[in-house]
Amino acid sequence: MSTAKRYSEEERAEIIQAFNLSGLSLNAFCKGEGRPSYLVMKRWIDGPSGAAPKTQATSRTSLSLQEEFQARQQDAYKQFLRDKLKELEAQIAATKAELAKAEGVELAE
Repeated sequence: MSTAKRYSEEERAEIIQAFNLSGLSLNAFCKGEGRPSYLVMKRWIDGPSGAAPKTQATSRTSLSLQEEFQARQQDAYKQFLRDKLKELEAQIAATKAELAKAEGVELAE
């Protein structure tokens, strides 16, 4: 029989912040390995009387900076993928040329 994990206030704040930054629905976030259940997270976010607890509060400035940072990361990742695609396309073209050369050599024999 397993026992429920107890989270410190600091752990709760970190998990709520991770959820706020994740962009996931609460349900999807809670399905991640090692994450609290949906009901536990809902209680933390809503607080005992339905009011948002202190751990959920994030200043607009820091959230905007975090969103800007994430957008830049996403743009950098997209550029990385574009560059990788160009490399792979060049490799494919070289492989096709090598194959054509090999087929040409085989036909000449």
